[in-house]
This record gives sequence, structure tokens and C-alpha cells, in this order.
Amino acid sequence: MLNKIINHYKLVALLITSIATILSSAFFIDARYAQSAEVQLIEQRLDQKIIQDRADNLQQRIWKLEDRFGSESKMKQEIKDEYRQLKEDVQKLKQKLNVLDENMYVK
Repeated sequence: MLNKIINHYKLVALLITSIATILSSAFFIDARYAQSAEVQLIEQRLDQKIIQDRADNLQQRIWKLEDRFGSESKMKQEIKDEYRQLKEDVQKLKQKLNVLDENMYVK
């Protein structure tokens, strides 16, 4: 009877120790890797790169339309609409880049 109780307490102690070890390891890994300032900076730089690439692609499309049609007055209405939308999108992306640049090293 006494052996059963001791084995039961050993099992409970083992479970508590195992759970504590797993939780402390998880918190250590989370604090070290997932929330480090370096990771956040890399994430911001990646966001900036993605937005810059998108803006460059849109600008390339604008230049192709300008090369093909010359001025905006020579474009058909559908092409004018696309051209204006592209210009607007490029401006929005540039604004996002400016915001990211301002916030890059603030944190």
C-alpha cells in the first residue's frame, strides 16, 4: 500500500517536472527567437522589399504604356484608366515605403 502511494507521488512529481520543463523551454525559445528585435527588423526590411518590388513592377508597366502610346492623350479610354490607376497605385506604395522608412528604426 505504501509503495503504491510513493509510486503515485513519484508519478505526479515527474509529470509536474516535465510540464514545467516544457513550459520553461517554450518561453525561453519564444523570448529568444520569436520576439527578438533582430527578427522584427528583418521582417520590416522584408516588407519594405516586397513593397519596393511591387512599386518597381508597376513603374515598369507605366513606362511600357508610355513607350507604346507616347502621351496620355493618344491612349484609348481603357488604357488611360489603367495608366491612371497604375500611377495612383505607385504613389500609394511610395507613401507606404515612406511610412516604413520612418518607422524602421523607431522600435
